[in-house]
Amino acid sequence: MQSEYVLLCSPYRYSSVFANSVNRQFIEKELMSVVMPGVNMMTRGLLRTMLETNYGITDYSSLKEEIDKLEDGRYHALEDVSSFIDGIATPDVKDFYLSLNSLTGSQLIKGFDDCRIIDVLTKSYATRLITKEEFEELFTKQTERIKNSYQTWEQYLASCVMGKLLQYVPSSETITSVEEYVVDVYSFCIAPTNVFSYGTFWANHELANLTAFLENFLPEEIVKELKSRQDRVDYKGEIPGLTAPSNDLLASLEGTSIDPTFIDYERYQYLSELADYVFWTPLIENNLEWMIAEKNLQEQDTILLPKEYASLYSARVFWYHYPSYKELHEEHIFAMFEGTLSLNLIFTEEAVYTFKKKLFGKPALVRIPWEQVELSSSLNLWMEESKIHFGKKTISNVSPVLSEIGLNSKAIDDLDSQERKALENEWQQKMNQFLEGIPQRIREFKGK
Repeated sequence: MQSEYVLLCSPYRYSSVFANSVNRQFIEKELMSVVMPGVNMMTRGLLRTMLETNYGITDYSSLKEEIDKLEDGRYHALEDVSSFIDGIATPDVKDFYLSLNSLTGSQLIKGFDDCRIIDVLTKSYATRLITKEEFEELFTKQTERIKNSYQTWEQYLASCVMGKLLQYVPSSETITSVEEYVVDVYSFCIAPTNVFSYGTFWANHELANLTAFLENFLPEEIVKELKSRQDRVDYKGEIPGLTAPSNDLLASLEGTSIDPTFIDYERYQYLSELADYVFWTPLIENNLEWMIAEKNLQEQDTILLPKEYASLYSARVFWYHYPSYKELHEEHIFAMFEGTLSLNLIFTEEAVYTFKKKLFGKPALVRIPWEQVELSSSLNLWMEESKIHFGKKTISNVSPVLSEIGLNSKAIDDLDSQERKALENEWQQKMNQFLEGIPQRIREFKGK
C-alpha cells in the first residue's frame, strides 16, 4: 500500500542512498510505502517497543488518543512559541528563531507534530497494532487536515525543524536526536533528486530558503561533509536494495561459502519484484507471515526469497542454491522451500519443481505446471505447528509466532477444543486462499 502522503514523515526515513540521484520507483518504495521496507517479524517488535516507550501506543484506542494529543499540541513544553521568541534576550538567538519562524508561516511548530502523527500512524499499521480499515480512517482524516494547513513543502519542513529544535526531549535509542533530524531534513534539501516534487498535494516544492537557513545553522564542517557526499555514486539505474542487491545482503555473504557472483544481477530486480508481488506483499497484507517464517530461529526459515523480505538468511540461502538450477533461470525462480537437509520445492513463473531421489547423483527435477499444483495449509495451535503442503508432501513446518495475532501458549490452553478448532480453520482458510491465488498473481505480474 502506497500513498504520496507518507512523504509527510520523510524526516524519519532518510537514508544515504538519497545523496545520489534516484528514480521514482525507489522514492515510492522508501518514502511512499505505508509499511517501511525491511519491516518483518524481526523488526516489528522493535517498532512496537518504540511506539509503546515513546507514546504508550499499544492498540487503536491508545493510538487515537496520542494522535489527538499531537494534533492539539499537548506535547509542547512551550505553550506559546511566539511569546517564547519575544522573550529571548540574546539578539543572535532571537534573530535565528524569528528567521525560522518566518518560514513556517502561521504554523510555528505544528509541522513537527504532524510529521510525528503520520510516522506513528504508519508504524502502528506496519506493526499490526491497527487494522487496514482503522489505518485508512485515521490516515485519511489526518492527511486531509495537514494538506489544508500548509501551502508549500518549505513551510511544512521549516515547521518540522522548529518543532524538533524546541522539543526539549533528550535523544535515546527510540528518540531521534535534534542533530540527526535537522541533518536529515537538510540532506533532503540538497539531494540531487527533490523527493518532495513527487508529492502533488503542494505544488510548490522549492526549498532554497530553508536550505540557506539550515546551512547557516549547521556547523560548517557538517555542511561541507554533507555536500561532499552528493552524487558520489552513479547507480546507472541499479539502486541497492531495489534494482540491485542491498549492501546489507552483500555484507552478509562475507565469511560464507556464498560468492557474490552467485547472485543473478541481470535478473535480480525482476525476481525480487516478482517475489514481492506474488508472494511477500500478499502474505504481509493478509497477516500470514507468522504461519510461514519463524521469528527467532531465523536459520531455520523454510521460505527462501531473492531479497531479504523474510530475513537476510532467507535471501542468502536462496542465492546459495540458485546457481545449481541454471536450467530454470529462464523460467524465473522466485521462491524456494528449504527442508532440514535439502530443498523441498522451487517456484518459477511457469511451474513448480519438486525432486525425485535417485540412487546416485543429484535428485531429478520433476516439473508440475501451475494449473496442476495443489498447495494447502494446516495449523495445529495445540501442538504449535504450522504446515504448508504440496499435495500430500509437507514442504514447510514451523512453529507459528502466536504473538503476531495476540496469542501465547497460555491463551491457547485457555481455549476449549471448539474455539481452538474454529480459530485454526479461520487461519487455514486465509492461508489456503493466499496459496490458491499464487498462479493468478503470477499471470497479473507477467501482464504488467
